[in-house]
Amino acid sequence: MNIPNTHKQVEVVLADGDDEIRFECDNLIAPLIQKLNEHGLKTRFCCSGHEDDAFYTMYIDFVSITENNNDMVDKLYELVDKAQEYFAMEFDYKMRSVDRDNHEARLFLINPTIDELRLAVKLCTGSEFEDVFYVDENGRIKRTGRFEKAIKLEIILRPNITDDKVDEKHIQENYEFVMAGVNRLSQLVDDI
Repeated sequence: MNIPNTHKQVEVVLADGDDEIRFECDNLIAPLIQKLNEHGLKTRFCCSGHEDDAFYTMYIDFVSITENNNDMVDKLYELVDKAQEYFAMEFDYKMRSVDRDNHEARLFLINPTIDELRLAVKLCTGSEFEDVFYVDENGRIKRTGRFEKAIKLEIILRPNITDDKVDEKHIQENYEFVMAGVNRLSQLVDDI
């Protein structure tokens, strides 16, 4: 197989005014992650996938998703739309109370339309969720103001997944698919 070390981490350095932001990233996607961040599409927790998982887990996770930055949401949607032969989009919102009852609400979308995505972002980041109400085990409505919110907007790779035993040929094909997708996305970022 002709696959470089996929567990190697490299440092990415971004200018932030007079400061620098430094973080480590998988070497296969580091140039793309740097480019996305330089274009204002802030990332976190990204992974290139690895040989030992047949590259099934490549994803790019974005931060700062709010209804006030629809421009970022629109750019991400446009990128995925133009590279849909490689990628899909996932929107995942979780809200969990941190009191002793530990209630959770969740909204999960795969490949939403742009209107669905904008609505989900608006609902999940707007003031509608400032108060959390739930019904306790005795049927009484309770309110908790203590909760955690987590919003994830990810671009995920859609590799060739097989039920057959994964062999070297399959891993090589998926690696090449990852690299083609990364290269396509990198080209598209320059156009936005």
